[in-house]
Amino acid sequence: MTPIFRSIAKGFVVERLRSVANHKPVPSWTEYLRAQGGLRG
Repeated sequence: MTPIFRSIAKGFVVERLRSVANHKPVPSWTEYLRAQGGLRG
């Protein structure tokens, strides 16, 4: 894995844990990437 992908994946896990802790809807992988601007659509 590239360092960039690893940092993105780490951030995604952190966001998921934060969403669960706050009892918010957990973002999907595609939603997370779209929020990061890495996915257009």
